[in-house]
Amino acid sequence: MSCRVSGCYQRATRYGALCNKHKTNHRRHGEPLQEGITAAALKPYLGIARRLIERNADKDIWAILDEQWSSAVAQSEAYMAGYFAGRPAPQHERKARSEVLKVAKRVKPQTLIETVIAIFIMQEYEPRRFRSDRAFRFQLARRVRRLTDVNAGEYWDHVTGKVKRVYRDLAPRATEGFVRIVIEAIGGPALYLAQRAIEAANERAEREL
Repeated sequence: MSCRVSGCYQRATRYGALCNKHKTNHRRHGEPLQEGITAAALKPYLGIARRLIERNADKDIWAILDEQWSSAVAQSEAYMAGYFAGRPAPQHERKARSEVLKVAKRVKPQTLIETVIAIFIMQEYEPRRFRSDRAFRFQLARRVRRLTDVNAGEYWDHVTGKVKRVYRDLAPRATEGFVRIVIEAIGGPALYLAQRAIEAANERAEREL
């Protein structure tokens, strides 16, 4: 049986409907045809997010975002403390909570918030970049996790003669859990700010006509 992705004629894996390539992509990016959002692609939107923060530095929303993220981290700490004390916990949820704590320990809240807002701005400007809501969530998770090197590993590529860096992906259910925590904490305000940034850009464009 061929891979179910249109235009792909590779054989599907024995127990699935996708070939190895598209199965890996689905696991890693949330959809078989979703491409990873690179740091270079996100950079312009990070610039917009930072300017938005600078222009609204006196607004209460930043304190709210900090507080909500701190609350999410505290909840994850309590969850993991309960697990180590003997409380049963599903593996995917443990990994999601552990990932939240890794990010919180190594990434400044403002850097995290900038990145989340930037991804939401990108979605507003370039919705076709994301094949589905699930793909969007996976890309958000990947960009946030890449703010820290704790998930990175290196190996020597004998073909190129260079050291290459690879990131360890979370299992899909753990990714969903991790990004759910991030979005519940700061996704609503991030979406609001992204929409405000778009509105401001449109207003400037109209004035210049």
